[in-house]
Amino acid sequence: MKTDPLEFFPLHKSDVANARALLALGYPALGPHLKELLEWLQDGNWPISRPIGEFLLTIPEAIAPLIQEVLAGEDHQWKYWCIVRLIGEMKPKVAKQFRFELLRLAEFPTLAEAQNELDKEAQGALQKLWPADWRLDLRSGELASWAQDRIDNEQRGTGSKPPPGERMSFPEVLSDLQSRPGMFLRKVTYDSVASCIQGFDLGTGFEFLKGFKEWLCSRATRGHNMGWSVLVLYIAFPESKTPWRNLEDPESEQQAIATLFQCLRDFCSER
Repeated sequence: MKTDPLEFFPLHKSDVANARALLALGYPALGPHLKELLEWLQDGNWPISRPIGEFLLTIPEAIAPLIQEVLAGEDHQWKYWCIVRLIGEMKPKVAKQFRFELLRLAEFPTLAEAQNELDKEAQGALQKLWPADWRLDLRSGELASWAQDRIDNEQRGTGSKPPPGERMSFPEVLSDLQSRPGMFLRKVTYDSVASCIQGFDLGTGFEFLKGFKEWLCSRATRGHNMGWSVLVLYIAFPESKTPWRNLEDPESEQQAIATLFQCLRDFCSER
């Protein structure tokens, strides 16, 4: 008689007994329920999270597409535990498919990602998986080419690169991003705009924003040890000691985005 996996699904975060009975069914019996299992990794402190994570690690290729969906989403705690419990524990040849996203998180996190320490966990996973050479990727032609492909694809909404000689210059892209951000981003937030600009900088071999942080430091009254995206917030909200909290208000977030573009335009005109 065939066992129905639904009979053993955990009833709560501490239901370790049912979790272990469920996992004993193995794969492929649990194939249709992998997404539900991955959801139990939304908080790695839940008792059932660890055994489920250990099981999912035995089928990395099957869960890889689901992990990609998590990394593309906005649940930063879930991303955190996917890196800690899954990606960082995979074999390098399997984890390679997540390498570029780990590099982006490690070096170019959005403000929300940094606040959730995704940059630190991504750096830890990269160091563990590729201890000798992961930082070399940051300036490699392969990574720059990948970043430029992403930029081109976002501009055109296609999977192909524009014909030679037709590529947009950055000032034009900057203007379009400011006037029509919805063409570039699924959700327009300060974090997503800043992340998009970081991607453009990556595609130029880190030349576009070269010196931008120092330029901002000369204008911001505090936060000089922060990254450029936070420095812009200190300029946008000079009276606030924690300016990122202002992003919770939609009008203030629009003010922050406008300040970012104005700073970029002033920086470009002065250098």
